[in-house]
Amino acid sequence: MVLGIDPFVVLAVVLATAGFFGSFVPFVPGAVLSLAGVYTYWFSTGYTDPGAVVLALLTVVGVAVLAGSAGTVFLVEYHRSGDGGESLRTAGYTTLGILATTVMQALFTFGMLVALVAVIVV
Repeated sequence: MVLGIDPFVVLAVVLATAGFFGSFVPFVPGAVLSLAGVYTYWFSTGYTDPGAVVLALLTVVGVAVLAGSAGTVFLVEYHRSGDGGESLRTAGYTTLGILATTVMQALFTFGMLVALVAVIVV
């Protein structure tokens, strides 16, 4: 502890904050930094806080958004063209587009930052 503050907690908040601000900078993996902050805090608490449900929700939300979008695009494209390879490629491009979208990254990373701070404070 430094000045009564666990350095891992500080690192977790810094990572989550960097994730949020990084979402406004092209090619900075904001979501990855935010998740790194959440997992750093989880590590610092001996894997007890946030609880398994909150940790799973924070992790799954990001994955679900991407998987849901990619799956929908794949199915629609496959229905349209019948070409699995082309449908997969289109779904991949869509997923990259979602990751690159500043607004989506900002919303996702801000939500993770708020959740992390709430877990630390409460």
